[in-house]
Amino acid sequence: MNNAETDTAGKLLQNYGLIMLSCWAWPVAVSIISYADKRMKAAEAWEKSHLILQKRTCEGLLIAGFALLVFSIVWFMSLPERHPELLDLLFYMLPIELLFFCMTGWAVVRCLRGLRLAGDRQELKRPASLTIWPV
Repeated sequence: MNNAETDTAGKLLQNYGLIMLSCWAWPVAVSIISYADKRMKAAEAWEKSHLILQKRTCEGLLIAGFALLVFSIVWFMSLPERHPELLDLLFYMLPIELLFFCMTGWAVVRCLRGLRLAGDRQELKRPASLTIWPV
């Protein structure tokens, strides 16, 4: 294995870690999508499948994050006019937190699976699927 292959595999593994970070920082997801688009043409088959998985995961995170933001705004606009107590606010935030944790869990499981397969240089069979456990 030469330096170029090691750098490529290292960058793929690093991207999986950055995707997990992008659950809280959306500009990271945008940069991973642009990296995957640039690298896609010159990639080998196993690498291309991981780039597709990374791109689809980031796109899913961005879409889900935007939908969660819109849902949060609508949810808080429907709150009563009074100033809620702290416990009321925590109660109102519970559905939003649960949706955020589901979205984050989906991305983390996909990244951990991708990390394991990229470390073994295995090609994914259906990288474009949005299932929680890519094969």
